[in-house]
Amino acid sequence: MAATTLTVTVNGGTTPVSIVVNLFKNGQPESSLIKTGTFTQKFTGLTKGKYTLFIGGANPAGGNTKCELTQDQIILQPPDDSPITKRGKKYLVGFHFKIN
Repeated sequence: MAATTLTVTVNGGTTPVSIVVNLFKNGQPESSLIKTGTFTQKFTGLTKGKYTLFIGGANPAGGNTKCELTQDQIILQPPDDSPITKRGKKYLVGFHFKIN
C-alpha cells in the first residue's frame, strides 16, 4: 500500500473560509476533510488505482496558498504539477495521480 502527504501553506494572513479537501479513487469519493489554515495531511493505505485530490478555499487578502503533494510513492499525472501556488480570492487545485 502507498501513501502520500499533502501540505497546504497559507501565506499573507488567515483564510477567510475553511479549506476543503476531497479525495476520489476511480471517480468515487474516498475521503474528505476541512481545515482552517496551514496543515499537513498524510493519506495512507492507498491501493492500486487512479486518484484525484481536490483542494479548494479562499486566500487571505493579498495572500496566496501553496499546495504540495509528495511524489515518492505515487505517480502524478502530469508529473510536474506539484507544488502549485494560487493567488487571487478563491482557488481550486486538482492533483491527479495513480498507484500501480
